[in-house]
Amino acid sequence: MKKFFLSFFSIILFISCSSESEDPVPSEVEKGDTQAPEISIETFPDIVETTSSFQISVTDESDITTQIYIDNVLVTEATTTTIDFDIDPFDYTIGEKTLQITTTDASDNVETVSIPFELKKLLFRFPEPVSDNPFIGSDLFLSVNFDDGTLYKSKRIETDEDGTFYADDDFERQDFIVSLYRISNPITINYNYYDIYSFSDIAPGTELLSTTQRFDFFNLGNLPTDQFIYIDLVGILKPRLGGYNGRILHSYNETYSFSTNSQAPEFYFLYSFPDFGNAIDDYAYTVISDLGKTTYAASDLSPATEFTSITLPDQPTYSFGIEAYKSEEDYRQNRGHSTFGTISDLNSSSYTFDVPIFPDVFDTYNIFYTTSISSKLEYSMKQKGMASPVISEDFQVTKNEQNISINGEHDYSKISFQYGFDAPNTQLNLFNWTFYGKESTALELPMENFEIPLEVLDLYGERGVLPRPSQQTDDNFSYDLEVYNHSDSVIYENMMFGGDYNQNEGGNVVWLTLDLTN
Repeated sequence: MKKFFLSFFSIILFISCSSESEDPVPSEVEKGDTQAPEISIETFPDIVETTSSFQISVTDESDITTQIYIDNVLVTEATTTTIDFDIDPFDYTIGEKTLQITTTDASDNVETVSIPFELKKLLFRFPEPVSDNPFIGSDLFLSVNFDDGTLYKSKRIETDEDGTFYADDDFERQDFIVSLYRISNPITINYNYYDIYSFSDIAPGTELLSTTQRFDFFNLGNLPTDQFIYIDLVGILKPRLGGYNGRILHSYNETYSFSTNSQAPEFYFLYSFPDFGNAIDDYAYTVISDLGKTTYAASDLSPATEFTSITLPDQPTYSFGIEAYKSEEDYRQNRGHSTFGTISDLNSSSYTFDVPIFPDVFDTYNIFYTTSISSKLEYSMKQKGMASPVISEDFQVTKNEQNISINGEHDYSKISFQYGFDAPNTQLNLFNWTFYGKESTALELPMENFEIPLEVLDLYGERGVLPRPSQQTDDNFSYDLEVYNHSDSVIYENMMFGGDYNQNEGGNVVWLTLDLTN
């Protein structure tokens, strides 16, 4: 027994001695980690004026904790090596700020990066408001109004920089209304335009497209006009031009001014057709591809040889016409290439007639059509293809006092108030106020309670302009609501002050027009 205990004791002693004499392998932390984490952030702007997203990357061999501060206020905290965070200017006060990023690793090594920046609260930016828009020779103003029409800010537009509006710290994040006022110069011309273009439901941080961006974005063929050519159209009945980059206007006798762009492809579809003619007997056309030829006679036009039949719905028809395009791509990129119509005031139910087609020239067609639903309501459409139009029964608009109800999906609405009047030293004065809004099942007519800047009202008063529908004392004005439903997606903000997106971009569109006059 004694030998057993001695042997056991020897074994324990051996193990114990072996453990004490064996050098342990220390961990990285026990070695003494003195290396601070590395912090990297993508390019950070000098000015933050819209909601912006940023990403931070942290490199370290141990666990980390990262804290992000703006002016010593904790914004977010994370234990990951990649951190995404947003800065919304409306969460802070405006002015000079400091972004601070602090990362601590498992050995309490700390790395801090500080970045100074300026914070502003952009409401919207209207790029190149004078030089890039067709309002030369006018007094221009911009305003921001709240949804109830109350004026928040306004300014006269005199430089390109005047097209940018910022909010003060007392502005709580909300949608608002942007309006552009144009008052033409009454000294150098014999007619005046007084225009207001208002767009509601605009979110803070909206940056509008410039003219160049609009042309690039929409792929429009309608280039700005830079040349005028006078042409004689001898003996051609009601000459009409279907051209992406040109139009003809009657000048004198049988001479017409042909306006186009020098960089545009020379392809213009000239046709002749009386308003109440028979297409098989009376339609004639030619394609202008040489602008050096300036005289055309009826003998230069050829009759159409192929036709298709269109049947209109059983409603009084106000207008009908056809646009044609050389290809599917051409259809998506260009607008308004008419080859037939507009036939007006047909006033016939279930009217079926023949329309010309041109398979050697065009392979894609678009019809436009307007009919009367009631004494106050019109139904209009643009429809790809040559199928007979069909009225959408689930798309309706009704008015009750100053309130509008809208049934059916739609992209936006447009209220138009227009009239002409005489004033001293001018032959004609035209006032137009167009008010756009996003999709809504109900809207209240906005123009009576909308606060117009005082400087604009003073100019209106001097020139006899009455901007409210209720101020009209006779029936010589129009006051309409249009509600649009596109088959393809519409970006509402891209319509602002450009007009290009009012056209249908390669899809179908239906709109209702409601007469708002009492």
